[in-house]
Amino acid sequence: MKLVTIAMVCSQYFSKVNVSESGETYLSGVEGRYIDTILTAMGRLKYKAVIPKDEEWGRKTKDGNWTGIIGMLHRNEADLGIAFLRITEERAQDVDFSNVYAIDKLSFITQTPGTKTSVFAFVYPFEYGIWIDSLGSLLLMSLMGKVLDWKANCGLNVYKLLAVILHQSQKMVDGTLKGKLFIGRWSFFALVMSASYSGKLLSFMTVPLKEKAIEDFHQMSQVVQKGNHKFYTLKGSHHIHELLDSNPQNKILGEIVRSNQWYLSYAELTSGKYINRQSSVLWGDFATDLYFSSEVQERITISKDQLADNFHAIALRILELHMDKSF
Repeated sequence: MKLVTIAMVCSQYFSKVNVSESGETYLSGVEGRYIDTILTAMGRLKYKAVIPKDEEWGRKTKDGNWTGIIGMLHRNEADLGIAFLRITEERAQDVDFSNVYAIDKLSFITQTPGTKTSVFAFVYPFEYGIWIDSLGSLLLMSLMGKVLDWKANCGLNVYKLLAVILHQSQKMVDGTLKGKLFIGRWSFFALVMSASYSGKLLSFMTVPLKEKAIEDFHQMSQVVQKGNHKFYTLKGSHHIHELLDSNPQNKILGEIVRSNQWYLSYAELTSGKYINRQSSVLWGDFATDLYFSSEVQERITISKDQLADNFHAIALRILELHMDKSF
């Protein structure tokens, strides 16, 4: 009976090697139990698990060889490969795959934005353009007061007009029609501005303002290019190639990741410590929900922008292992 060699990268939820009390080796996790069931159904085929020395999923090197699980299959060192492997066109040229058993979206994970705090928080209710327009209106109206032959200087006129906005009573007497229209218009403007500001300020106090989040890959690329952020991806995965083969902005992001060697091992990535204010990670949304602890998930956000669809299957050694690929 043939001994089936299974190449794998151990992970808690997908595939893990265990030893029973009787000394028998068995696989646990989603993929581990899946492949164990298949081999049992095919006649209780015996198997052994091997782990690549580099513990990589599989990436093609410059000399045309493969690392990780894909490399072991390509060199005939293993019959099957499991580790939530992603089907890619490049991999499919050198290894075979079973039918797809899982699909997820390749997104990036950031730390959930915190509450925005600043000594200038009082200006947040209005956009900067509104503040500039309001200041311009205040100065313009004070100059118009001189046109109406108000005896006070421009500085005092500014003080009086500002006092109206702040609901402070001021003696602004002008019996002419022009004067009454002037004061009436400014009073209406002051009413609208003060009421709008008070309403928005109350909403800011009720629901604190959040820091601006990085929402898509274009924004992520811009932030990383400025040197304010790091962007990590899984070592030995095909994720970096999705960036390099994408649009110009994503390609720049991928080149920065590659030049800085921003690669993480499985243990480093799933620890969650690289998801913070200064760095984010590229990973699938399904794996994120499965791998990260509830404590980590409370402080992270998965982007709605998606780089690609991930189709996952079991990798097979081409033409060597004659198994029904429908499993």
